[in-house]
Amino acid sequence: MTTRPRAAIILAAGQGTRMKSPLPKVLHPVGGRAMLDHAIDAAEGLGCERIVVVVGAHSPEVGAHVTRRLGAGAVAVQDPPLGTGHAVLAARKALHGFDGDVVVTYGDVPLLRANDIAPVFAGTGVTVIGFEACDPAAYGRLILEGETLAAIVEAKEASPDQLAVTACNSGVLAAPADLLFGLLDRVG
Repeated sequence: MTTRPRAAIILAAGQGTRMKSPLPKVLHPVGGRAMLDHAIDAAEGLGCERIVVVVGAHSPEVGAHVTRRLGAGAVAVQDPPLGTGHAVLAARKALHGFDGDVVVTYGDVPLLRANDIAPVFAGTGVTVIGFEACDPAAYGRLILEGETLAAIVEAKEASPDQLAVTACNSGVLAAPADLLFGLLDRVG
């Protein structure tokens, strides 16, 4: 079985205001290492030949950390911050010419390991890691048609019927690069 080339986009541009700390959230240590390093380890463990970390202009320390670990070409800056889809689009230039599958993950999820993420590469379209929640609150909803993902709807934009759905979006997904960026170009 031949696997397609893999790349990772790690989102690390959040403000981290709930941390109440001057240290950017993704640089807080978990198990003696920055949360972001655990996310980079997972991407490397998946065999990603390119890893791009999206950072915010407000956190040059995060960009410097990524540059030390992966080189300057691995940093994409989201400025201004206009949401998650926009953050993924900020990585497009750094992945220019990449023809393969891209996984999107987060710099503040240190316990998500490569073997947890690997199943998203089994699909041919967009594959999302989801979860069931008794009280989905503000999580985005996965709107399914059978086993097929029809839409991801943010809670604030969901209809009452969609809010009743308990299948939630973890935010971790994979898709062929051209499909991923093509779909994001259509998001308002």
